[in-house]
Amino acid sequence: MDRLKNMGLTGAITEMDVWLPDNTTESLRWQASIFGDILDSCLYSSNCNEFLVWDNRDDESWLNAFNTGVHMGTLFDAEGNPKLPYFEVLARLLNFAAGHTEPCATSKGTAFCVL
Repeated sequence: MDRLKNMGLTGAITEMDVWLPDNTTESLRWQASIFGDILDSCLYSSNCNEFLVWDNRDDESWLNAFNTGVHMGTLFDAEGNPKLPYFEVLARLLNFAAGHTEPCATSKGTAFCVL
């Protein structure tokens, strides 16, 4: 976002999803961190005006067209239940809405993350 800002441009995160190699807790935590870090890069940038996810549920994901990984790239599972990434995104939004000036990495258990 800083590079775009330095060129006088605004940016947007669109069609966000994160492919998983497997269905382990470690992979879901990694996915949650990626969603959260990318969201923070938008929230804490003065020139980012959108953050959009691609599809709502894993069973609707475009990643299902590929024969690799487990195709769980969204914030909700196939039944519409929120996954770890959903709670990470929610925590990051609440952190920002509360006026905190530092991003946080709740899924990693650290006080903040470096973007």
